[in-house]
Amino acid sequence: MGRIEKTKGLDKLIKELAKIKQKWLELKIVGSGNYESYLKKLAIQLKVAEKVKFLGFKGDLEKINVMNSSDVFISYSESEGFPLVILEFFALGKPGILFPISPFAEETGRLNDLGLKFMDEKLGIFLKKSRNSLKEILDSSKLSKFYSKEVVEARRKFVREFYPEKIAIKYLKFYRSILNLNSKNDY
Repeated sequence: MGRIEKTKGLDKLIKELAKIKQKWLELKIVGSGNYESYLKKLAIQLKVAEKVKFLGFKGDLEKINVMNSSDVFISYSESEGFPLVILEFFALGKPGILFPISPFAEETGRLNDLGLKFMDEKLGIFLKKSRNSLKEILDSSKLSKFYSKEVVEARRKFVREFYPEKIAIKYLKFYRSILNLNSKNDY
């Protein structure tokens, strides 16, 4: 979902998909960008073009429909600012498979409080940095525990903690700390 660019790791995701032999598996890529033509050629070269669907840019309602029809959100992104797409999937009760990156981990890769909560509440799975664990996750029953009624509700509760006003307050505090503003009237 979003920009199709090298830092999103989609080339690595397509290479991992090529190792998985299940016919039912389909990767839906929503968005557009200058890296898209390379990825289409890569999917053809790796003989997985029929499994990789490039859906282009989608408006809000179309995007929600794609998300609802998906079983899981997979991100090979090497960095994120604010992980809105992940939260949108959680709001729909879908699990995430992603790398332990900001805002879930420190620069060292060690999970922070949010990352630990992600694990504790079974919101999804963090991939290993070696990027070789996707086949293992999708080839096994590891995902089944992420679909119980309780776990789906935990994901939705997690999202409710990130309502826009709360996020705006956090950004304001962050910007104030950068600018060394101490008074509410300084902005």
